[in-house]
Amino acid sequence: MKKLIILDGNALLHRAFHAIRPLTDPKGRPVNALYGFSKVLTKIIADSKPEYIAVCWDRREKTFRHEAYKNYKATRKAQPQDLYDQVDMIKEMLNLYNIPSYDKVGYEADDLLGTIANKMKSKVDKVLILTGDMDALQLVEDKVNIIAFKKGVSDVIRYDEAEVKRKYGLEPKQIIDLKALMGDASDNIKGVKGIGAKGAEALIKKFGSVENLYKKLEDSDIKETQKKLLLADKENAFKSLDLVEIRKNVPGSYSLSDMKFGDYDKDKLNDFFVEYGFRTLTTNNDFKKVEPNNTHLIKATDVKEFIKNIKEKDELIFYIQEAEEGLFGKDVKNFSCLSGKIHFDFYPNKNLSIKDVMQLMKPIFENKNIKKISHDFKEQMHILSNFNINLEGLYFDTMLAGYIINPGKRHYEIDEMILEYLKKKKDKGVIVDILNLKDEFTKKIKEEKLEKIFFDIEMPLIPILFNMERNGIKLDIDLLKKMSNDFSKRLKEIDKKIYKLADEEFNIDSPSQLQVILYEKMKLEPESGRIKRGKTGLSTAASELEKLIGTSDIIELIMEHRELAKLMNTYIEALPRLVTKDGRVHSTFNQTVTTTGRLSSSNPNMQNIPIRSEMGRKIRQAFVADRGNVLVSLDYSQFELRLASVIAGEGHMIEAFNKGIDIHAKIASEVFDIPLDKVTKEDRYKAKAVNFGVLYGMGALGLARATKMSRNEAENFLEKYYAKHPKIVEYMEVTKALAHKRGYVETLFGRRRYLPELKSYMPQLRATGERMAINMPIQGTQADLIKMAMINVYNKVCNNNVRMLLQVHDELVFEMPEQGSDEIIEKIKDLMENVYKLKVPLEVHISVDKRWR
Repeated sequence: MKKLIILDGNALLHRAFHAIRPLTDPKGRPVNALYGFSKVLTKIIADSKPEYIAVCWDRREKTFRHEAYKNYKATRKAQPQDLYDQVDMIKEMLNLYNIPSYDKVGYEADDLLGTIANKMKSKVDKVLILTGDMDALQLVEDKVNIIAFKKGVSDVIRYDEAEVKRKYGLEPKQIIDLKALMGDASDNIKGVKGIGAKGAEALIKKFGSVENLYKKLEDSDIKETQKKLLLADKENAFKSLDLVEIRKNVPGSYSLSDMKFGDYDKDKLNDFFVEYGFRTLTTNNDFKKVEPNNTHLIKATDVKEFIKNIKEKDELIFYIQEAEEGLFGKDVKNFSCLSGKIHFDFYPNKNLSIKDVMQLMKPIFENKNIKKISHDFKEQMHILSNFNINLEGLYFDTMLAGYIINPGKRHYEIDEMILEYLKKKKDKGVIVDILNLKDEFTKKIKEEKLEKIFFDIEMPLIPILFNMERNGIKLDIDLLKKMSNDFSKRLKEIDKKIYKLADEEFNIDSPSQLQVILYEKMKLEPESGRIKRGKTGLSTAASELEKLIGTSDIIELIMEHRELAKLMNTYIEALPRLVTKDGRVHSTFNQTVTTTGRLSSSNPNMQNIPIRSEMGRKIRQAFVADRGNVLVSLDYSQFELRLASVIAGEGHMIEAFNKGIDIHAKIASEVFDIPLDKVTKEDRYKAKAVNFGVLYGMGALGLARATKMSRNEAENFLEKYYAKHPKIVEYMEVTKALAHKRGYVETLFGRRRYLPELKSYMPQLRATGERMAINMPIQGTQADLIKMAMINVYNKVCNNNVRMLLQVHDELVFEMPEQGSDEIIEKIKDLMENVYKLKVPLEVHISVDKRWR
């Protein structure tokens, strides 16, 4: 069957833009409309397999409808610039597909759809029109169908003559008459006032058309009130009839051969999708073969032959593929390596096992003088350690390099990197791809002056994190079992109290049921402000429940229930399942997750164990030292505030830190204009909230919630704070301005964070980007410094007895023998406090115990 598909370009553009959340490509350009348009197009090509495709567009100039009715579309609001910016991108994609675009001065896309369908229906078996405009239903006939959007850009419905009749009870051509009577608010077409959709539908069913309705109106049996309405707006009815009718005779050249689909350069289209970050769309296209930079490679037939050619100070590129998932994976299916022009690929066979190959390679892997290059070294080290190989000479990790260059991505897998930077799919020649990635990334790191971040901070951290993961931390399972019983009992008690206050039992974890109890049955309202409304009604999120504290005891009980339930599910019940044969939990420390450079951890997430609540601290008690050992925690004090004072150049704060004055009390003294020794706990608490909140963009409302101040009090407090600390204000404004200009911010050491949010048309998203811009130089510098401290401590202190176990935000946790630990602890403290010379001293607090609490 020969099919012609005609797309309503503007309808699909608007639909995609509003249906898909704001997206940006690797360069920070808005691409949500482009992505949605591309996705729909690739899907319709795959599903319908059309022989011909065309796209029709509106133009900016006024049309014949504007000349007939000057208020035509007068109520239409201008769309965000982000939408218009994507039109040229979409047309570029259509050109790559060799799909023609049609537009005509004085006409709309609908008229071109109607014209092309009318001219081509005799030349093809079926014409399918994809649009979101229901006016197009008037074009439906035997060989012309409409595919209309129901929801978003993925849910569609197909209209043939039978479907139009089923939905409206009318013939397709009668849709013109229906629209003429009911009007169209989106186009500012008046229709007949007071008739409405149902009334119009009934009248057209009865009379067949607008013309016949008015011919027989006087003698008809319809209600007098309806007659009056129709007579009063007769002129509008006939004017609307002309406006809503789609023209089928737009002058122009329309050749079916121009619409022939299928002859396009797949390589160029694939490059386009990769450039804009649409990796899911590239799977539908073939990839070109990219010649490696290092051509004329010689294949070694034997591993011994390969090893023979490696000399001191050579580079070894290697990659072990398809290991079993998990920390201690064993099933290696392929091993590739490359040195100079010689490369070797190994697949396990009957004559030689991977274990044999690894033992032959062991001296090469453990030679520090041979520079190693790979992708995701830490994972490679875990695999090698299962063969009793200690990898040395780590030089270049392409996964880490990809992260340093663009820390805002979600994925840094080898396939992703090859796709984005080499414009091809990963194949068996992955080892050459890693070499090409290394060359590409080396240039970018140099251009963006990221050498220190990559070579001095991130690369040396890999073996440290590897050893922390292998070390793990011991868990007291018996204590967790007891805690599980205690928490379960407490949960039952809380739930009983909640049911009593609610006067009924319900699912406390169900937001919809909680909404009914709190807002409908108990009618709770905050004393100030209002509860945010979501898609399903008034929100029950923690931030909203906090507004209701004090209105009923049920709120504090629900919050306690949530905390207990979360701790039970996330830690108390889950942690014992993660314990390995050595009785320890081995968390994974991730270098390529956060955009600020901070480490994260998973399975379990050690960063998220609450420290401020008593219940959270109890969970820390379950992490213990081996017999004869102690756990030592060294924690940077007020790390971010110290860095903020230095980066902003705020003299008052720098002076306070240098004199060892309590910074929160100092700020309270300045803002409240009282002597330092007269500052109360409450004054200090308010100052502390501001000190930390300002770095995260906290406003008066946030401060009021955090400190229980009134909105006016919070506003006055912030005004005084900013007046006393002009350098903080200057830092915030200058940082935002620079971020808007450059598109990124950076740490003291040059780590960058790109902020595509600043280009968004959405004010809320831009404001989020500005808050990130203010916070990142501080939080990112903090991340850089603690990583530098980890490297110093690891190289100068750590050994088989003194082991680094955890890094949690500003805290490092070690396990060491209890005997003789004082001297070691002082050395670690000294290294951490003197990691880098700043205008303020860094201060480290020490905690020593058998348990991590």
